[in-house]
Amino acid sequence: KALEQLVKSIEEQIKENPSLRVRSNVKIPNSNGILREFDVVVDNTSADSSGIIVYECKDHKAVLDIQYVDSFYGKCSNVSNIARKVLVSPSGFSAFCSSTRLPFVDITA
Repeated sequence: KALEQLVKSIEEQIKENPSLRVRSNVKIPNSNGILREFDVVVDNTSADSSGIIVYECKDHKAVLDIQYVDSFYGKCSNVSNIARKVLVSPSGFSAFCSSTRLPFVDITA
């Protein structure tokens, strides 16, 4: 859970709008009423919210392959109001993952 705490801490430090809220392990219902848990969620507490940012943090020793991307995309697909999806991995991502439209955070450098 250290990676989740790191991502949350970074988001809290860089947020410029005081109405932004950064939370960990947030459960959000999808269109079928099933709760989906996200590692870090950034949302706006004001009425003019333009959507939420969801993070999935994977602290694995090996690079992540497309199965993780597919799983995360599927998890997000029926959750409304997601403006941005971010998958974070300190081990990096396989070359095939770069063909997706998801933003990745590779902190191996």
